[in-house]
Amino acid sequence: MDHRRADWSRRAFVGGLTLGWTAGLLGLDSGQAAAEPPPETTKLRLPQIPGICVAPQYVAEALMISEGFIDVQYVKLEGDLRA
Repeated sequence: MDHRRADWSRRAFVGGLTLGWTAGLLGLDSGQAAAEPPPETTKLRLPQIPGICVAPQYVAEALMISEGFIDVQYVKLEGDLRA
């Protein structure tokens, strides 16, 4: 087990408590800011990139769906794309 001591001085700790107490007293909310509206289009077409690791494509799809894109499609590109 690692029993390292936090690098907090007594003054920093009391200052943090005071700041938190003041924010609570004034009714400042630490909640989320107003959310952005959903995107105007819900369909997203991305190029299907062949390769060894396709995990980033799956992660990107999950992130795009969470942002409001309902229909995420991967399009197979035709021809040679090398420059």
